[in-house]
Amino acid sequence: MVVDIRSQKWKRQVMKKTKFNPVVVCDPETLTRAEWLKMRRNGLGGSDAGVALGCNPWSSPLLLYLEKKKGVSMNVSGPAIDAGNMLESLVIDQTKTLRPDYVRHTNSLPMMQHPEHEFMLATPDAGAYGTKHGEGLIEAKTALSFYGAASWNEGIPAQYRAQCVHYMAVTGRPWCIIVCFAAGPRWHHHLILREEDEVQELIEAEKKLWAAICEDDFDFLIDGSDATKNALNMMHEAADEELPDLDLRENERAQKMLCQYLKMKDWEKAINEDKKESENALKKMLGDHETAWCDGYRINWKNTARGRRFTVKKG
Repeated sequence: MVVDIRSQKWKRQVMKKTKFNPVVVCDPETLTRAEWLKMRRNGLGGSDAGVALGCNPWSSPLLLYLEKKKGVSMNVSGPAIDAGNMLESLVIDQTKTLRPDYVRHTNSLPMMQHPEHEFMLATPDAGAYGTKHGEGLIEAKTALSFYGAASWNEGIPAQYRAQCVHYMAVTGRPWCIIVCFAAGPRWHHHLILREEDEVQELIEAEKKLWAAICEDDFDFLIDGSDATKNALNMMHEAADEELPDLDLRENERAQKMLCQYLKMKDWEKAINEDKKESENALKKMLGDHETAWCDGYRINWKNTARGRRFTVKKG
């Protein structure tokens, strides 16, 4: 699937409007992995853009705070990550075949900084050039598990689109092609054209996130994600039993959050009771039957070694 609908006049206007010179910070190839990761702590990179927009399923503002402000390493590793790193050059090179209309040459790029917003950093996977469309960017991805591959079936995952928009914002380039080699095997490639409204929305979101990180604004940094739960467990691994009780009776935010917690807990109890009532009613309807169908859903009450197991799935 390829997203590619714009007039030549529109492209010329965007290229003219967005032409500016980003600041070159360093050449990543001259740094060790540890040195490069330390440089990234000085601002927000492309992989952080999804956090600013609230669309990164693996991270959160508080987790990013630990990485940027406290130097806690969030750099994951494993066979899939290693394989993705090894395949990166192959994926980049494949864009010449998949999108020859845009990509004729590719080249490595340094770490760059937005000329106005110094906290915005970018190290795109590659630069690209086509005689018809000029300079652009390439972002290479791999999705080697079938779960990861499925996330590309409906288009670009939101956090990766945010990453590409971030790179265009920092570099000023008017287009980015994101290519993914997915399990199957299958190639996904999408053209993202720079849209000023989208760029400005991301810049504003990143400004707020970076300010909250720099100012220790935990009211902003705390959300309801599992990533934030994990971050809090890292920050406060064990209670200090020597400390006296904390008095929050005059704390308005504490009162608000307590009220919200108690209200949600009551709703959760009511919802669970309604869910159990529905489940029990459906079980009675199935009786000795293992499977039933209703409104496009498959209802199972299957035999297992530990007794019957109830599930409802889209048919």
